[in-house]
Amino acid sequence: MTLGPWTLRAGTLIAEAFTTLWGVPMGAGVATVFACQVRRETANGDPDLSPGVRHGNPLNLTVPPNAPDPDHYWNGQVGTYSGGSTDEWHTNFAAFGSLEAGAWACAVNYSSPTYEGVRRALRGGDPVALAEAIQQSSWDSGHYGGTLVAEVRAELGTQEEEMTEEQIREIAKAECRAVLAQEAWLRDTVKAAVL
Repeated sequence: MTLGPWTLRAGTLIAEAFTTLWGVPMGAGVATVFACQVRRETANGDPDLSPGVRHGNPLNLTVPPNAPDPDHYWNGQVGTYSGGSTDEWHTNFAAFGSLEAGAWACAVNYSSPTYEGVRRALRGGDPVALAEAIQQSSWDSGHYGGTLVAEVRAELGTQEEEMTEEQIREIAKAECRAVLAQEAWLRDTVKAAVL
């Protein structure tokens, strides 16, 4: 499947925002990785199939249910909308005034401690490692069916390599650290919102 123009643009905007936030040069293939993730989240940028496309939300960001102002939780957000599938329905997707604002919010969301493995992979400069980190992260509860990495490899034209046991252990450790960090981050966010 070819990456569509909207999908490529969204992937590039997310990569640029992400690298600007973290001061890391955008390596070759990074925009492709995010474009593949966007393709999975938005039916390849089809506005008829994906509300995320119509609302400038390339990675289907949601607003926490207890957000004090759910229509303006993210910078550049202009409201919320409902959508999803029969498996996963949300009433709190963020709607953005532009794709640029939505892409920036996606990069900001990746700043959460939960996604340290993704940021580490970005700093490492290997697009396949970045795809692996995204696939293993909690961004998609189904981990993109375990096929995001293969999709990125196909787009980049790279050969699949077996992961070593050490790589598997490192990913598992990173996920455990991320879950603990996310719990602390959410606890602090809720505590701050209540106060």
